[in-house]
Amino acid sequence: MTSKVFDEYGVKAPWLGKALKNLGIQNYIYKGEPRTESDFLANVRLIKDDDSETNDLSEFSVTWTQVDTEMKRLQTEYDNALYQRKRSVEYPDWGTQLDYIYHNGIEKWKTDIVDPVKAKYPKPS
Repeated sequence: MTSKVFDEYGVKAPWLGKALKNLGIQNYIYKGEPRTESDFLANVRLIKDDDSETNDLSEFSVTWTQVDTEMKRLQTEYDNALYQRKRSVEYPDWGTQLDYIYHNGIEKWKTDIVDPVKAKYPKPS
């Protein structure tokens, strides 16, 4: 897992908090990005309904394996969308694109603006 918050394209990289939320744990405190169960136990505190803290995942019916699997799933999803992030910075701003459509039509916009970017950064098969 990367500890960067946003990548060079302005997209939030996967992080532990997202994995915990996806597993139903809404309140937590952590430092770093734990990669092992022992790192997790040392650096993460989960906040229970009574506002007490614990690092015992079983109190939330979650295992470290589930957390690790979810973090890896998020990373894979993020990695697989690289072409989308690359495309996003290649397209002109919306105002420019709408102006182009207004003056040239949708088909010309697709041919001149959209298709070249899609060709440069094709969607993986």
